[in-house]
Amino acid sequence: MSVRGNLDTARRIRMFTKEVKTSVNWVCPVCQREISGFSFCPECRTKARPSVQRGYWELANQHRVSKIFKRRMCNVW
Repeated sequence: MSVRGNLDTARRIRMFTKEVKTSVNWVCPVCQREISGFSFCPECRTKARPSVQRGYWELANQHRVSKIFKRRMCNVW
């Protein structure tokens, strides 16, 4: 595969993660309340987790991204 193809794939995934980040719904693991714009739940102060992470991993695997790239992107979450 050409270098240009790899860059194109990386760019596509970066674009996708940006889109997801802007429209992400955080779900509180304790009270299952959706939180937007917070990294913790305003009610019970639990650290929230993104509900879209699985979708991102599926996309990453689909494009056969290198493990290093995936690890780096995972740290962003």
